[in-house]
Amino acid sequence: MGSSKDNLRPIVPEGHGYDKALVWFHGTYSTYTNFDTEVMALLQNELKVENIELKEDEQVQLHWHSSPGKSYDIIGSTDLQDFPIICASDVFSQGAESSFQFVLPALLQESPRGFFRVKEKL
Repeated sequence: MGSSKDNLRPIVPEGHGYDKALVWFHGTYSTYTNFDTEVMALLQNELKVENIELKEDEQVQLHWHSSPGKSYDIIGSTDLQDFPIICASDVFSQGAESSFQFVLPALLQESPRGFFRVKEKL
């Protein structure tokens, strides 16, 4: 409903590994021998940071659950109230899980505590 094309045969694939997954045909389907369709998919994970590693030379590596086709910003804070420190921007998803390594920003290097947030870009 609300689409100029047919949306047919939705399925939820078994063992897909995502929090939400849906696959379907989209296009024109007149008969089983007369069709012009493509396979569409909605694959999403709830955003969740799994691991944070502090490495040598003030490097930080974050691992998180991600969704294909999305991009993310990594932002930082010294107090968990405001997150004004941009650690990385426009980090593209690597699929169901993503990781990214970056240099710890100077404001966080000088702080006794540091906090990170991965934020999906809209």
